[in-house]
Amino acid sequence: MVGQRVCILRGKHHGQAGEIIGLAENVTGIKKPVYCVWLGGTDAALCCAEEMEVVPWPDSCPPQDSR
Repeated sequence: MVGQRVCILRGKHHGQAGEIIGLAENVTGIKKPVYCVWLGGTDAALCCAEEMEVVPWPDSCPPQDSR
């Protein structure tokens, strides 16, 4: 999955798009596998696969329904 563009679906970075830059190891409290997602600049987020969906380049996240 490294190099894929994803949209974060839940959590603090909900609705942001980023690029998977690696697999995170030794992370607790998050369902495995955990990926490191670069959001731009110096910002990154840790996300499990269930918290993101792949989006085509150069698209950003599709509009989310409010629940």
